[in-house]
Amino acid sequence: MNRSWLIYSKSKDSIYCFVCKIFDLSSKFTALKEVGCQDWKHLSKVLEEHEVSDRHKKAYLSWAEARRRLRSNSTIAQQIDGLIKEEKLRWRNILERILEVIQYLAAHNLPFQGSNEKLHSPNNGNFLGLIELIAKFDPLLKDHLRQQKGPHYLSYQIQNQFIAILSKQQMSVVLRYVNLEDSNVKICESFLGFLPVEDKTGEGLNEKLLEFLRMLSINLNDARGQAYDNGSNMKGKIKGVQKRILNLNSRAIYNPCFSHNTNLVIGDAEKSIAAFITFFGIVQKLYKFCSSSTNRWDVISRHVKKFSLKSHSETRWESRLESLKPLRYEITNVRDALSEISENQDLENLARFEASSLVSHLEKFEFLVMLAVWYEILNRLNIVSKIAQGCDVDVGVASELLDNTEIYLKAYQKKRIQNRY
Repeated sequence: MNRSWLIYSKSKDSIYCFVCKIFDLSSKFTALKEVGCQDWKHLSKVLEEHEVSDRHKKAYLSWAEARRRLRSNSTIAQQIDGLIKEEKLRWRNILERILEVIQYLAAHNLPFQGSNEKLHSPNNGNFLGLIELIAKFDPLLKDHLRQQKGPHYLSYQIQNQFIAILSKQQMSVVLRYVNLEDSNVKICESFLGFLPVEDKTGEGLNEKLLEFLRMLSINLNDARGQAYDNGSNMKGKIKGVQKRILNLNSRAIYNPCFSHNTNLVIGDAEKSIAAFITFFGIVQKLYKFCSSSTNRWDVISRHVKKFSLKSHSETRWESRLESLKPLRYEITNVRDALSEISENQDLENLARFEASSLVSHLEKFEFLVMLAVWYEILNRLNIVSKIAQGCDVDVGVASELLDNTEIYLKAYQKKRIQNRY
């Protein structure tokens, strides 16, 4: 008789039933399960009695089923692993769709948000609108939007996180070139695309950039300048991209990115004094408080007509100016909106308290002084930046704030271009 369920322990010098030892969950004592059998004289009888017992049969069936499942890769653990893999693949596909929408809007410089962040509602912005459009034809995304519980990854905080992640994984290429028409010098700028980045060293980025230029049939020898951010892999004097480009074309003079330098300066200035940190913290808190609830946003929208509250980004200094603009010109309306929220008895006490706290901050003399000073600084700096970029600027405002800066910069810019050629 085949008794493959038996096992001999050399150290105990005993015979055990391994199927009962593993699969018999009963607490009742069984010799072949607990202590083994050393009764060699009556071993055959012991094994026969054990083999026909109900407990052994039940354990043996459990063992046979487990062996079958192991051989067919259908154990509970393997089934759970399969479900986990399916769920991971599902979320990967969902996030790919969301990321594609984010990339499209960012590449075309389109706004993401509308007046609210509610799905299937009017004026909810380009991002949610595109998500809803894709969901009409995509069963996966349609099912995702139907979920009542769990994360949807559609909030503005998630959008900002995705944008930050994307910025670390790819390099944007912008070409600035000169167009001469009837002796008129016109500087043009074109966005060429995003490049996926695997190797973030100066050598890796340089090879990726040169390969991209060759693909577009752009001759590097025609370059008369290059500008990057302040990362060492880009601006490095020995192994940075700018040095490697200079080795190939000595006339491609390197200039650090004006906007990036400005952002670093303003960012450092903002964090240099505790009062500055407090001021911008209140501005950001105001935006988060209002934007986290559609009801609060509706109240703000009814009071603040000319401008919309906006968040400021750590990577775009100009966004700080946009976040201050509604306060600079409509701070009374913002205060009235917050007062209405704080006096609304239908709202939670926490929301009412936060609104009242924000009102007290906006009424402080220190806050009003900071608002006037910072807005003036950022506004003047913004005009200089726009002129340097060749953008259209209100001449009256520019001349009032900066005298003849525009004329000087245009003359200097034209002279520098002529000297290069």
